[in-house]
Amino acid sequence: MLYNDRKMLKWQGFRLSEHVEQLKQVKIQKKRVIVDEQTRELFDWMIHISYSSHQPLLVYLNTFGEPYTQVSGIVESVNHPSGYLFLKEKGSFAIEDIVFMEFARAGDEGHGD
Repeated sequence: MLYNDRKMLKWQGFRLSEHVEQLKQVKIQKKRVIVDEQTRELFDWMIHISYSSHQPLLVYLNTFGEPYTQVSGIVESVNHPSGYLFLKEKGSFAIEDIVFMEFARAGDEGHGD
């Protein structure tokens, strides 16, 4: 006779109530941020300026909820069909996760490492 293994189902009762509450809070913290068309056009303009004049941007990302992740760097390329922004020496970031963007000041460069 074979034992019917219920995999993770058998462990559900062992979760701590505090852990379940923390998981609920994480889901609440990351709210979907909707960026309007005018702001998207502003982002596109800033990306173009950063790419053409090698001016660093400070990008705020909604990746893990609030507070937003900050990354600064110069735009290397943008892939609109896949929806990714590539910053030099920083990697790629989903455009849909961008909440806010501004030109980095002299003291902001290198922030977000």
